[in-house]
Amino acid sequence: MKVIKNLGISLVSLFLSILLMLCFSACNKTKSEASEDLVKRIEKGNTLDVELVFECPDPLVAVDSDKEGNFYLASYNGDVFRVSKDGANDKVYSGINCCGFSLTSLTVLPGGDLIVNDCVDDKDVLFRIYKNGGRIKVVEIDGNLLSLTSDNSGRIFAGVWVSEGNLTVNFNPNHLSAADYIAGKILKIDENGKTAEIYEGGLPMNLRIDASEKLTAAIWGKKGGFEAEAKSYSVADLRHMFWVTLTEDAKIISVEGEKKINTGDLESISSFDFLGNGSLVVQGIPAIGGAGLYLLKEGTDPIELTFNQDKIDHSITGLKVSNGSLFFTNVDGKFYRVK
Repeated sequence: MKVIKNLGISLVSLFLSILLMLCFSACNKTKSEASEDLVKRIEKGNTLDVELVFECPDPLVAVDSDKEGNFYLASYNGDVFRVSKDGANDKVYSGINCCGFSLTSLTVLPGGDLIVNDCVDDKDVLFRIYKNGGRIKVVEIDGNLLSLTSDNSGRIFAGVWVSEGNLTVNFNPNHLSAADYIAGKILKIDENGKTAEIYEGGLPMNLRIDASEKLTAAIWGKKGGFEAEAKSYSVADLRHMFWVTLTEDAKIISVEGEKKINTGDLESISSFDFLGNGSLVVQGIPAIGGAGLYLLKEGTDPIELTFNQDKIDHSITGLKVSNGSLFFTNVDGKFYRVK
């Protein structure tokens, strides 16, 4: 009787294990199918719709999501909101400040804690915000923060820019017009706050980790001396107005080996994220035309996403792909899902 009982328990355990495997498989398949369907609709030139998920009274300036599909959004006035996958939302933190030449950024760690930058004594400091709302200092950044991301092991990657010598800044609009020396750096930070520099070159405006856990970056300009030409420039994301004169020299690279991803004639490449199967959605401006979202696939020219809502993609401040769906934030404080 004891042997039969143990056999029964083993069979139940085996059944539950198989059921869980099937559930995970179905979930992954659904994510893959959702992203593949979106890619196909974009390639066919289908007009897309958007769904309003959340609205904030202030501009939204940063977005990321956890593995469960919950989103975290930072606003211009320093609030951080959590929008759960079932649509509920709440403010999880407030009071974040941004240093003058930096950008508010955030990334979600594998366990669900947040990493955000705050301005302390005119320096960027990364803080870990726990789920209960408490926070602890991780590391002080040497430079001005532009972007953040993290991988599945909890390592943090920070994109910063530094300068030496004089900077020449024009006003109305406020923008950099010359520099004796300027450079972008990407820092890798472990869970203990130990920092290692893994890249130096142009300015890393956006960072993402792909499905194979490799770091990819949107890079503007080159390191060294800089002087803007006397001409007109455009940016796809108004948060980047200070660096508007670097918008024409923009690229997306795989940081390891600096492999360049084909971006066609796109300039001012700001936010981007991976849709799966090697495809990306990026925010940029073509040589002729206005700011918008574009699908990038190896061996093809960028394909513009078109929407039923007029100019819905002209004031975007961040992109995020979650569970196979594309989401974006904008300067009007709105958070949309592409349908």
